Amino acid sequence: MKSLILLHGALGSAAQLKGLLPELRDHFDVHVPILPGHGGKAIPEAGYSFVAFADFVLSYMDEQSIEKADFFGYSLGGYLALILAGKAPDRVGRIITLGTKFDWNTLSASREVKMLDPDTMEQKIPIFTEFLEVLHHPVPWRTMVQETASFILRLGEKPDLSAAELKAINHNCLLFVGEKDNSAGVEATRTAAMCIQNSEFRVLNDTPHPIEKVDISILCGSIVKFLKK
Repeated sequence: MKSLILLHGALGSAAQLKGLLPELRDHFDVHVPILPGHGGKAIPEAGYSFVAFADFVLSYMDEQSIEKADFFGYSLGGYLALILAGKAPDRVGRIITLGTKFDWNTLSASREVKMLDPDTMEQKIPIFTEFLEVLHHPVPWRTMVQETASFILRLGEKPDLSAAELKAINHNCLLFVGEKDNSAGVEATRTAAMCIQNSEFRVLNDTPHPIEKVDISILCGSIVKFLKK
């Protein structure tokens, strides 16, 4: 049975992807590692970085005796999966991304960070901040949000995936984006898909960014079909 690694998004954890497991476990050996600094894991000393995330995933694969795996990445997880394809191409099979933002620059990063002010979040979305507190305990949710904001600003200043790096990826990729995803953006995702040599691009109708709003049956059916080609 092929190994499939699911990578969660920023501020998320394995719990973010649990809805996919019932339909995918019948077809694949599914793994859902929790990235450093998420789900109660300590934040790396140097802060969040794709270098730290990629090294962690490769170490996880070694520990689990996974020589090669297909990847599904949601949001940040999709970006990480593509970085892994460039860093360790022989260990990565097919890649599927969902809601992954590709148009990183100082302006787009600043827009994202505006939504990551702990005081404003606590005032406007207290239910979500309470959820973060439980999900990432014992790491303080405020610290995590601030580190995530710093990470995004650094990403805006120097994106880890340039157009040239996307063009160098030879893996079969499927890039999903929701029609109403104001974070990833339909056109930005389409442009990224055009850069990758062996890629497919699909829009999920009437779907915003949160994975909780995605039709899981349609998504899982597409994942199975694409990975079993």
